Amino acid sequence: MKSTGDTWMLGSATPYEEQLKGYAAERGLEHADPGAEAATELAGWLTAQAPARPEPVTSADLATWRRREVRGWWLFEMPGFTDTMFWVGEAVVYEFHPSRTSVDEALAAAGGTG
Repeated sequence: MKSTGDTWMLGSATPYEEQLKGYAAERGLEHADPGAEAATELAGWLTAQAPARPEPVTSADLATWRRREVRGWWLFEMPGFTDTMFWVGEAVVYEFHPSRTSVDEALAAAGGTG
């Protein structure tokens, strides 16, 4: 942990954010999810894509998705075996299929530097 210098290993069975929240809570530390804003943006976009869905998608629904920050954009990957990924930037969501488009090509198409 950056603030304490502690070394701690994440497991693979539980979503990372859940593990980080638990670690922070056990030690009385504040944990801020750096991808929360991007997850909210993606959840809103996914809800708009499926207006017949009975409940809106929430950022909590995306807790099991793999995500990472790359050059100011967030890359989201659905859990399980899927061929759909999303780049999320400022007011931009770009859906792509890595079997047809590389991650760098998709980032460039989304408006990033790729």
